[in-house]
Amino acid sequence: PYRIANTVIHESVHSTVWIKGNVPFNESFANFVGNEGAVLFYAGWDSRCTESKTCTVEEVQQVRAELARAERDR
Repeated sequence: PYRIANTVIHESVHSTVWIKGNVPFNESFANFVGNEGAVLFYAGWDSRCTESKTCTVEEVQQVRAELARAERDR
């Protein structure tokens, strides 16, 4: 699920921001936004977040660590 969210966000970034002739920047930017966007997407669904779905920095960091462990253990 994380990889799907990451890929959808990554490709959406490409359709929104593309600097002609600067593939390294385009890929780095899309990778960053895809990774962070996927973490925030899943953090928003995490039960540790408040009812308004606004997470604290610590909660987001916990979700990020759990997603990293899940990817590593996969």
